Amino acid sequence: MNAMNRTKKLREEKGIKLVELSKATNIHRSTLSRYENHITEIGSKKLFELANYFHVSMEYLGGYRDERNR
Repeated sequence: MNAMNRTKKLREEKGIKLVELSKATNIHRSTLSRYENHITEIGSKKLFELANYFHVSMEYLGGYRDERNR
C-alpha cells in the first residue's frame, strides 16, 4: 500500500472529510484529492506534514513500513 492509499485510509478511519484535512494541514483540498486519486505523488514535505497530522511515521505513510509507530 502506498502513501496515497494510506492517506485516504487514515482519513477515513478518523471520519474526516478532505476539506477538514485540508484546513488542519494547510494542504489544498484539490491537492489532497489528487494524492488520494493517484494523480500526483506526495512530496517529502507534504508527506512529513501528513505523517505528523496522523501521528504515524513517514515510513508507514509512504508505504515502506507496516507499523504505524514513529
